[in-house]
Amino acid sequence: MPSENEAEEDVSPPMPFLPITSPETVGLCSSLPLRPNDIFICSYPKSGTTWTQHIVLSLLMKAKENKGMEKLDYSHVSSYAPFYEVDQHWKAGESDLNPSIRANHEKLGRRVFNTHLRWDMLPKNMEGGARSDAGSDKARFIYIARSPMDVCLSFYCHLSNQNEGGYEGTFDSFFDEWMRGEIAFGSYIDHVLSFVPALKDAGGDREILLVTYEELVSDLSMVVSRIATFIEADVSKEDITELLPTFSFQQMKSDLDRFQPRSVTWKKGFQFLRKGVTGDSKNVATDAQRHRLSELFDDKCFASKLQSALAESSPSDLEKILALVR
Repeated sequence: MPSENEAEEDVSPPMPFLPITSPETVGLCSSLPLRPNDIFICSYPKSGTTWTQHIVLSLLMKAKENKGMEKLDYSHVSSYAPFYEVDQHWKAGESDLNPSIRANHEKLGRRVFNTHLRWDMLPKNMEGGARSDAGSDKARFIYIARSPMDVCLSFYCHLSNQNEGGYEGTFDSFFDEWMRGEIAFGSYIDHVLSFVPALKDAGGDREILLVTYEELVSDLSMVVSRIATFIEADVSKEDITELLPTFSFQQMKSDLDRFQPRSVTWKKGFQFLRKGVTGDSKNVATDAQRHRLSELFDDKCFASKLQSALAESSPSDLEKILALVR
């Protein structure tokens, strides 16, 4: 019997979506039974999701190769790590993913998804009602966080070049709507806060790892090693060293067709992988906008909620998130 809070969560999606996502699909996303070793790559938009997809898939495919199994590759990252909440990725009239996605997951031996849904909108229960505290029996969730002002600018550049659900106004007007949570995927603060309690306790069937975009930029090797350990990819230090050049932003940008999303269409000449740097918003956002963002965090008692949710948990997770918003 669901609790009163769980029932409230299921009433309706608490944030706006792009036209490619319907309320029915959001419901399917929440109720899909988990399987051991499922991997969900989670983030607010423009926080490093595609980058992490590429890393995760490359590690899993290298691990299969090491075991003498079929060597896999992909022409597009979504072939094996699809955008979870897209209508076309679900089989019409059924509560299951479409056959092509299921077939690729079968080849990979793991289900991998990328998603911008909040934590309370993601699946909670293991298939068949099984429960286990064994690490290898749990679904894995990687949460990628990024500096909010950098997210805002990157999301503006993204949506202003996207045809479906795109944005036609200026950055100033976009910032105002984004601050109010009116842009697709809603409030940045609400998104981060939805995941924070899970960093302390994700629940019996789930484990979660926090990664920041800033870490990807500053210490890619360290992040890749942490991800490999977390998803239990059987790769060596030498394997990671061999793969690292393929994870560089410039290398990915030179192979853009593998990474630019296909669930929407783009204005001519737009490159989904833009700069791959930190702090770019300093060149665009005004002092007044940065002050407003700081005030928003104070008004929502963001730091207090973080500290409360992560009490007796990893101090490093708390500090990482606080560092992003300071």
